[in-house]
Amino acid sequence: MLKRVLVVLFVTVYFTSCKTVKLSRNIDQKLATSFFDNHFTGIYIYDVAADKVLYNYNADKYFTPASNTKIFTLFTGL
Repeated sequence: MLKRVLVVLFVTVYFTSCKTVKLSRNIDQKLATSFFDNHFTGIYIYDVAADKVLYNYNADKYFTPASNTKIFTLFTGL
């Protein structure tokens, strides 16, 4: 039983790490389109369990809050 669990764990970790590389390539391809030329775009994907950054694009830039944040700020102020 323990051997089976270890094999499943190994296979899961192996394919998850491959997905990270594939994910990075896929995001890079999408961001290279002309749609994002005139937009402020930032992506930061962080794996809490592994304690590492999976993808980082313009994470060091400051962006204005989204509309959802403004709604919560309005209700807090009221």
